[in-house]
Amino acid sequence: MDMKPHLPAVMIVDDEEAICDALAELLDGIGYQPLLAHDGGEALHLLEQVESPIHAIVLDWILPHMTGEDVLCQLQARDTWQFIPVIVLTGMAKTTAFQRGMTDRVLSFFKKPCEPDILCACIRGAVKSYALYRTLHEELDQSNLAATVLDVASFRIRSLAEARALSMWLAKAFPNPAGAAVGLLELLVNAIEHGNLQISHDEKTHLLQTGDWDREIDRRLQHPTYRDRFVSVTFHRQADRLDVVITDQGRGFDWKLYMECAPAYETVMHGRGIAISRALCFDRLEYYGMGNVVRATKWL
Repeated sequence: MDMKPHLPAVMIVDDEEAICDALAELLDGIGYQPLLAHDGGEALHLLEQVESPIHAIVLDWILPHMTGEDVLCQLQARDTWQFIPVIVLTGMAKTTAFQRGMTDRVLSFFKKPCEPDILCACIRGAVKSYALYRTLHEELDQSNLAATVLDVASFRIRSLAEARALSMWLAKAFPNPAGAAVGLLELLVNAIEHGNLQISHDEKTHLLQTGDWDREIDRRLQHPTYRDRFVSVTFHRQADRLDVVITDQGRGFDWKLYMECAPAYETVMHGRGIAISRALCFDRLEYYGMGNVVRATKWL
C-alpha cells in the first residue's frame, strides 16, 4: 500500500462502495489519507499491515462477516489499537442494538446521511486527540520514574499545558501508564474547560466548528473572572488501589449524561472523554455533589 507518512491516515470501514468513495474524497479535501476497508476483517488486516499509525476510524455498524461491535472488541483487545478514536457512521437508527455494543468506546455517532462539515470537524478533533495520545505515550517512555514511588501528593494546576504535564507524570504511578495518562488528561481538561472556564457543551461545539477553540481557552485563562481559579488534584496510594481526586472551582454539571452513551447525543463532536475514561482507563469513576469533584480509582 502506498502510504504517505506526512498525512494523518483515517480508515473508512463500510460495505457500500459509494459511501467509501464519498468519504475518501472528503478526507482528501481536508488533508488526510483515506484507507478503505469494506468489512471488519479487511479493516483488521489493514491495521496489521500498515506501518504508519491510523489516527481515526470511521466505522459502519452493520457490516458483512463482522459487526461494528466485533471490530470494537478487537480494537480494545490490542494495546496498540485501544485508543484509536472510532466514529460510528451508519444508516441504522440508534436503538438498543447500540446500547448492547461497546458504545463507551465510541467517540461519536452519526446517522447517514450526515452534514459533511460536522463530520469533518469531528474527524479533525479525533485526529488531534490521537496525535496527543501518541505524544503522551512517547513522552511517558522518557519521563522520570519518581511517580512510581509516590504514596500521597497534592497539586494545583490552571492551564491545559499543566494538565498535560501532570497527567503524564502521575500516570507513571499506574499499572498501565499509557491508559492512565489518557484518562487523567481527559478529566483534568474537563475540569479546566467546563469547570473553571465555564465553557458549555454547545459553546465548545461552536468553537470547534469555527476553529476558535484554542484562542478562547487562552482568552478565558487571562480573563479576570477566571484567571485566579485552579484545579486541585490529590493522589493517594492504598494497599489495594490508587485514587486520584480532581476538584475544580466551577459550578458543576450534570455528569450523569456523560458517564455512558446517551441516545440524545447522536452526532456530537465531543463529550465522550468521561465515558471513555470510565470504560478504558479506570476501574471506577465517581462524581460527587454538583459535579465539580471526581474520584478515579484503579485497583492494584
